[in-house]
Amino acid sequence: MWHSDTLGSFTRPISFIFNNLKYGPSAFRIPEVLANATIFPMRVEPIDNRYYVQGDESRTFSDGEWVVSFESIEKSVDELKSELSSETLRWHNSTLASTDSFILREPEISEYMVNKAVNPALKVWRAEVYIATESRLIAIESASTHKELMDIGPLPELDGQPVGLVAD
Repeated sequence: MWHSDTLGSFTRPISFIFNNLKYGPSAFRIPEVLANATIFPMRVEPIDNRYYVQGDESRTFSDGEWVVSFESIEKSVDELKSELSSETLRWHNSTLASTDSFILREPEISEYMVNKAVNPALKVWRAEVYIATESRLIAIESASTHKELMDIGPLPELDGQPVGLVAD
């Protein structure tokens, strides 16, 4: 990204006129031309919108670069609890979705499929998903401060899902 007080902010090289000369996008490969035209690199420092709401923007110029940053306003504890709980339940549902049919159809699999059964390791793995979900939901509900909610960390990571059916 680049910024110029006369051209504004932009993400791709653009044509511009400086000192009555027209420059094409290739001028962005020549730092001296950009510096003379007061076009400088710009970077944006994003906030962690998982835990914060974006506040006022501020721009600073330092070492030949524009830096755009935003005020980070803490989300309320209740709002954060709600969002983290929803995120956890979405993770839970999406993690289990591909194996639901094996569990729901286990009676039919046992009755109609010869030499096949639902993998016992799959049931253990699904139990681990439920335990991880419940542990995270309890931690979320028990937290009383913004920091405690942030300290809960990312969604759980489990070992790979076992195969659904095995030889009986």
